[in-house]
Amino acid sequence: MKYINKLIFFVLLSLFVCFNPQTGRAALAKTVQSRIDAVTVYPDRAMITRTADVDLVNGNQELIIDNLPAYIIDDSVRVMGQGSVKAKISGVKVKRIFLQEHQQKKIEELRRELEKLNDGKKQLEDTLESLNTQKEFIESIKISSSDKISKELYIQKADTKNWDKVLDFIYQRLGRINEQTILFEQKKRGLLKEIKAIEAELNRYRSKRLPEKKLVEIAIEAAAKGRMTLEINYLIPGARWIPAYDVRVDSESSAICLNYYGIITQKTGEDWKDVKLSLSTAKPHISGLLPELDPWYIDFQLPVFKQAGKRAMADMVMQEAYKLSSPQEELKQETAHAESRGTSVTFNIKKRETILGKGEPFKTTITQEELQAKLSYICTPKLYEFAFLKAEVINATAYPFLQGEVSIFLGEDYVGKSRIETIPLNKSFDLHLGVDERIHVERRLIREDTDKSFIGKKAVHKFIYRITLENLMKEEKTIIVHDQVPVPKHGDIQVKLVKSVPAPVSKEDIQDGSPGLLEWKLNLSPQKTETIEFEFSVSFPKDKRINGL
Repeated sequence: MKYINKLIFFVLLSLFVCFNPQTGRAALAKTVQSRIDAVTVYPDRAMITRTADVDLVNGNQELIIDNLPAYIIDDSVRVMGQGSVKAKISGVKVKRIFLQEHQQKKIEELRRELEKLNDGKKQLEDTLESLNTQKEFIESIKISSSDKISKELYIQKADTKNWDKVLDFIYQRLGRINEQTILFEQKKRGLLKEIKAIEAELNRYRSKRLPEKKLVEIAIEAAAKGRMTLEINYLIPGARWIPAYDVRVDSESSAICLNYYGIITQKTGEDWKDVKLSLSTAKPHISGLLPELDPWYIDFQLPVFKQAGKRAMADMVMQEAYKLSSPQEELKQETAHAESRGTSVTFNIKKRETILGKGEPFKTTITQEELQAKLSYICTPKLYEFAFLKAEVINATAYPFLQGEVSIFLGEDYVGKSRIETIPLNKSFDLHLGVDERIHVERRLIREDTDKSFIGKKAVHKFIYRITLENLMKEEKTIIVHDQVPVPKHGDIQVKLVKSVPAPVSKEDIQDGSPGLLEWKLNLSPQKTETIEFEFSVSFPKDKRINGL
């Protein structure tokens, strides 16, 4: 009896040691609830910040943050905490968990459904077999009855009334059996389709990779009992943002209202609900190490053999779509606070946002800026007899404008879409605002002469063009006019600008000028007309013919 009492005592003591919070660590591994509190979106991924409020006990303990997406980048996981007690995080582990239970549960459901369908199929087959037996029996009665009728008719003893009843019974019964057979055959075909579909789904699940998730185990050593808020950060792919702009130009005051947006898409496997949102221009996927060149080897070319097949390559493209702001919208928009972090800029959106993980574009306002523009006109009447309005804008904000799509409005009218490249601080960029029909443009060939003299070895063609510009507005406007003369590809062809009134801008002053380009810069007085007239000649050997004139 004493032995049994001692045994019970030691068993109870062992259980106490294993599960006592002060002595056994295994009992202190507990799963805690967390929520996404903040998200920083980069051009190709996102930094997620989760928070969890936990009650700590004195001593070592292990906390588990469960149900994290399978594609979080393990090396990026960082854990911090603050609270009412002194505590130390002694370890962080990321584990991959395969959800075999979920997979097995679905397989068992499909198996049960398949068994039920196979039972129904067996029941239908038994019914059809029974109907076939009945049909064979009726058919045998039909044959024997026919023989008997023939004999009685032969000896003239046939009872026609009774035989009519027999025959009616036979044919009615055969008709019902045939109808039931067709009905059950139809049901069987339907069941076979269902069975085939379930079997295919079952095979897919059996061969399918097990779904997975990740969890983070956090080892904490607390000096006393108390409460702490943990912050868990991790990077995850499947998220991105791109900039987009709305620009509204007031042609009277040359003022520009620029709305700077961020278009976010995310398919990270989790929804971001009511989170602090930041958009960063940093690229964490690019290593901080300086790239080094490998040796560049060259050799004689080896014979090339044709391959039997071609590799197919597929390009994944995220189309970015967003809704344009209505021209009637005059609501004040809440904008972001921008901060510079080293070589990148982070825009902190002021209000919390909810972005679901469905991959649908989400548009948020980064900032709204009032800028001044220098308006001018440019035209190329050889191509289009229209004057195009251009705005030269200086980025006078506190942050760069990133490469992106611009929706342009002139007053209340939507002009169209354009693009801007990355614009650093205090740098200028051009916005093309479409056609302004208050400046009329016309280009005409005034004269074309061909030298037909027999003197000399060269033929000379002369062309005279006139460009007319009319300003219908009440203010003076500046316009740049482009035209061209031919560019010879052979030394025996000479092209000469004979005269131009007014004189064109010198080639040194033309920015990004192509060969043969002529440029004039004119100030058009209000309600006045200006003309440009220029003449050029093309000379070449008489025995040659010119292409391109």
